[in-house]
Amino acid sequence: MAKMDPFYMREITPETIDLFVDRESELEDVISMLSGEEYAAVPVLGDVGTGKTSFLNVVKYRLEEKGIKVMMVTAEDILKERITKSGEYVKRDGYTRSGEPMDVLLVDDIEKLDEKEAYDVYRKLLGMSKDVNIAFTGREDWGKEVMKIIDWLSTGGDVYLELRPEDMAYFLEERFKKLEMENGFEKDALLLAANRAKNNLRYFFRYCSRAYHLQREGRITVDVMKDTVLEIDLKQIARMGETEKKILRLLISQGEMTNQELMDALKKMMRYKNSNYYKARDFLEEGGFIMVGTEGRIAHVSDVYHTLNIEITDGMIDNSHLFARRIMGKFRD
Repeated sequence: MAKMDPFYMREITPETIDLFVDRESELEDVISMLSGEEYAAVPVLGDVGTGKTSFLNVVKYRLEEKGIKVMMVTAEDILKERITKSGEYVKRDGYTRSGEPMDVLLVDDIEKLDEKEAYDVYRKLLGMSKDVNIAFTGREDWGKEVMKIIDWLSTGGDVYLELRPEDMAYFLEERFKKLEMENGFEKDALLLAANRAKNNLRYFFRYCSRAYHLQREGRITVDVMKDTVLEIDLKQIARMGETEKKILRLLISQGEMTNQELMDALKKMMRYKNSNYYKARDFLEEGGFIMVGTEGRIAHVSDVYHTLNIEITDGMIDNSHLFARRIMGKFRD
């Protein structure tokens, strides 16, 4: 196999398909449904970062090997009606990409939409010709109305891409084996990165890649991974807006708060729109910096790091660039 990067995070292509690890059972289920004689609409569900796009890419290549015509599009293509009911792609000038309709349509990136947009996409997919089989991505945490229309659209069982910390560690270990490269990670170091990444493979590979290239000699231990996680996170914090930073400071100093308590405290510190607050909060949650619990309660931000035995303080947030440079200094010494 040509030299590849074990931390490869871009689109899976025929040249990099060997880096796709496991999921054979789920692949067989989806390919069987999409290549069958009966109409199929298959939801591929999972959290953000669990590998749904890569999964659909592998489905595409496997189906094409069977001689099935496949088109993979984004949710935006469906929203803006670039796809005809027969599965043809309509460019903005009104002409189709191909004179022949597809056998299978794969729709990605729906989980990046808000719930209203997602609902609209699924409604449009309901109106597609039954001559075109469909697989589409989604999230299980959509509201009831969105999940209801997914159930209407689905013709069979959902395919859920579960991703546990042990799975993430296994994926990287298998990539090293396939590439015939030495795996310099202690298992506990991989599990720490996986737990910090919160089921997001892209974040997991980013932490591991950074540790791998910083630690040029010796094993990558838990302590090395802790420093790497903190260095990357502090650099991210340094690039955040003031609303995000203030939310982090409040949660560190005040402990667990409700949304309303946090919004009231923010209003005393700065002027902002509620929409900006929710955008900042969701950004922090997606990045794993805070945990949003039940009944609107938001966990103490340091709990995210406490479970990993990593300390983060007000001072680190206020001087994140400085602390990140100090950590980098450890690797250079």
